[in-house]
Amino acid sequence: MSNFFELLMAKNIGFTRTAGGLTLISEDLDLRGCAIECLPNFLIVVGSLILNQCPLARLPNDMMIYHNLDIKNTLIKTLPSNLKVGGALLMENTPLESLPEAFYTESTLDLENTALSVLPENLHVGGYLNIRNTSIRELPKNWYLGGPLLLDVENIRSSLAWRRVNLDELYKEKNNFIDFFERCGSVKPTKNHQDSHDIFAVWVSGQIQVSVGHFFGCPQWFVRHCYHKKLNRLVSECVQELKNKLTAD
Repeated sequence: MSNFFELLMAKNIGFTRTAGGLTLISEDLDLRGCAIECLPNFLIVVGSLILNQCPLARLPNDMMIYHNLDIKNTLIKTLPSNLKVGGALLMENTPLESLPEAFYTESTLDLENTALSVLPENLHVGGYLNIRNTSIRELPKNWYLGGPLLLDVENIRSSLAWRRVNLDELYKEKNNFIDFFERCGSVKPTKNHQDSHDIFAVWVSGQIQVSVGHFFGCPQWFVRHCYHKKLNRLVSECVQELKNKLTAD
C-alpha cells in the first residue's frame, strides 16, 4: 500500500488520512498507466479517479468517487457492492464478469468489450448505457435508463425489435428531414456497416422507447417531429413488433 501513497507524494497530490483509516483526496486523481495494483480501503476522491491501463484486479471496499471513475483497460472482474460513483463509470476493455445486484448510477455506464453476460434485474442508469461487444443476450424487465442505449442488436433476444437503415437512402429525402444521423456526431456507426445505422424499439423504464441515431425516447414524440416517411414507418414497425413480443410473453 505504501506504493500508492508514495505515488501521491511523487505527483505532489495532497491527501488526508484519518485515525480511522480513511483516505481523502480533494481533487482529480489521474493515475493512468501507473503500476498500481491495489488501492486503500475507505478511499474518497472529491473529483474524478482515472485508473486506465493500471494493473488493478480489484477495487477496495467503501470507495467513494464524487465524479467519474475510469477503470478502462484494467484487470477488474467484479465491483464492490458498496461502491459509490457520482459521475460516469467507464469499464471498457476489462474482464468484468458481473455487476452488483440492483446496481445504481445517475450517470453513464460504459461496459463495452467486457466479459459481462447478465445485467442486474433492477439496474438503474441515469445516463447512457453501452453494452456493445458483450455476451449480454437478455435485457432486464424491471430497469431504468436515462438513455441513450448502445448495443449490438443482433445479439439481443428479448425486449427489442430493430431495423437496419441505409443512410444514403434516407438522405435522398431531404425535405423537412430533421437530421437524427449527423455523421460527425457522437453516435458510433453500426459495426462493419459504416453507411448504415440500426434503429430499435426497446422495453425500458416501464415503457417502450425508441433509439434512432442521436434520439432516444418516446416513439410518439419522434413520429410527431420527424417528417421522413420511411423512417417513421420503420420506427412504427419496430414499436408494433415489440408490442407483439411483449404481449406474447
